[in-house]
Amino acid sequence: MFLRSLLVALFSVAFALGQNPSNQKVFDQASAALKSGDYAAAESGFRQVLKTDPRNIGVLGNLGVVYAHTHRYARAIEMYKLGTCSQPA
Repeated sequence: MFLRSLLVALFSVAFALGQNPSNQKVFDQASAALKSGDYAAAESGFRQVLKTDPRNIGVLGNLGVVYAHTHRYARAIEMYKLGTCSQPA
């Protein structure tokens, strides 16, 4: 539980660094859904943000958390890898 909250907080900070203001509300709602264990709503929200900001490390990382919690480990790893590749050099 602590680790999930820590990851959400870290990815929220990362999101804020490069955010599209119109996506902030959706991201916040998806983060709240993730914290409460509503993985379907969290995934839907993060995917919505990803449509307009496909390299957002906060969204990619949180999708990784969603996939890990829903036992889709290959997808989780894919999201984490995309997130690390999205960081500036």
